[in-house]
Amino acid sequence: DIPPGIENIKIDDNESEIYRKSIFNAWKRENLQRNQISEGLPDAQEEDWIIISDLDEIPNLSEIELKNGRTNILDEAVPDFERAMIETALAHTGGRKKEAALLLGWGRNTLTRKLQEHSIEDES
Repeated sequence: DIPPGIENIKIDDNESEIYRKSIFNAWKRENLQRNQISEGLPDAQEEDWIIISDLDEIPNLSEIELKNGRTNILDEAVPDFERAMIETALAHTGGRKKEAALLLGWGRNTLTRKLQEHSIEDES
C-alpha cells in the first residue's frame, strides 16, 4: 500500500523540493511500516522471530542456527523454500499447474507430486 500523502517527485521539481519530498515520503513510509508491524504482532506465536531492520542489517539466520548447535539446517530450509516457490508460481499463474510447473523448471507430474509432499491444496 502507498501511504496517504506520499508525493510524487516530478522531473521539473527543483533540488530543494526533491529533498523535501524525499524526506517526508521516507517518514510516511516508515510510519506506515511501523503501524503495520504493530497490527501484526498480536498474531505472532511464541516461537516466531520478529526482526525489524533495514534489509542490509538482517542477520544471517543460518549462522545463528549453527552457532546454537543446530545441524541439518537444509532439511528444513529447502522444503520451506520449495513450498514458497510453488505457492508463488501458482499464484502468479492463477492456479494453472502446467504453467506454474514450467516457471519452476518442472513437469506437471513433478509439481503434482510436490503439492502432495508439501500438503498444498490442489484447487484445480
